Amino acid sequence: MSMRSGRFFLGWGLWAAMAATTCPAQTATPQTTAAIQSTKNMSDQDLALAVANSLGPAGIVPRTTGFNASVISSSQYDSITGWANILTPSLAWRFNRYVSADVATPLFLYMRSQRVVQPTTGPPYTDTTIRHGLPGDTTMALHLSSKSFSMGKLGDFNDVLTGSLAAPTGSVEDGIGAGKVTYNVTNHLQSASFLAPYVDLGIGSTSRLQNRRVQRSQTSRGELANFGVGVSLELPRASTLYLEGYEQLPLGTQTVYQVDPRSGRPDATQNSNGLAEDNGINLSLDVPLAPHLTWSAFYSRGLRLHEDTVGFAFTMLLRNPMHKNTDR
Repeated sequence: MSMRSGRFFLGWGLWAAMAATTCPAQTATPQTTAAIQSTKNMSDQDLALAVANSLGPAGIVPRTTGFNASVISSSQYDSITGWANILTPSLAWRFNRYVSADVATPLFLYMRSQRVVQPTTGPPYTDTTIRHGLPGDTTMALHLSSKSFSMGKLGDFNDVLTGSLAAPTGSVEDGIGAGKVTYNVTNHLQSASFLAPYVDLGIGSTSRLQNRRVQRSQTSRGELANFGVGVSLELPRASTLYLEGYEQLPLGTQTVYQVDPRSGRPDATQNSNGLAEDNGINLSLDVPLAPHLTWSAFYSRGLRLHEDTVGFAFTMLLRNPMHKNTDR
């Protein structure tokens, strides 16, 4: 078995172990009608958390049928590209408890850009400038949520299938765009237990759509498989902590736009394995400060790319994410 396969199956094993230890034990006593009904639909909070995850804090996609608008103002420090300030407005609509959609475009208010300049005479050189007001790729996503279902002794689970398309509105030269229309389809399977383990399995054509919370220095274009194993823990004051291990695995030839960690030089490289592959950990914390305002902190470590990204964000929501009465 290869090292990649070993990491993948080890992740599945850890997830199964956590699910088995955190789910309540089955009893022989008869269930009431209300208890049986409760297993058929995920709770309002489970619904919000399952859709949120890599998108941002719960509430961007509303828990109740109808429209929502939000703005995320984030500041992050990347060990390769330095500081960046990003403003991400988004629009979302929940059609019913099973179908929702959103569209968002990040706007880089401040970022450090590096470009390779080829003069008419002499060798090429790297030009580093501070850029303002650059848009990233525009992402449109459709979320399909299932009813809760039982997996025996592992307990009840929720499932959300998300399909995303990104329009090439971002700058390839500055490393914040893929240059073509790209896609990602990811299935998110999450336990309904208190310490809720989850598994993400997906495929896509860019690394930009795999974690929309963090803006990395690298953008790859080409077929990629993405895997994630993690837990989401509900804390006091409606706060939520996410901890995830991830793997990004290229399935063919890639076009990789990145800043080289050693030389700081941006590059565009054709490669079938290596530069586009990454694995590591994602950690995020969402803390509601007011009915329409959430503070978030996040950290991402790319083990293969030797890249650390840390930051915080404020999310302003048009609708209160804790509002009840989700349509049944």
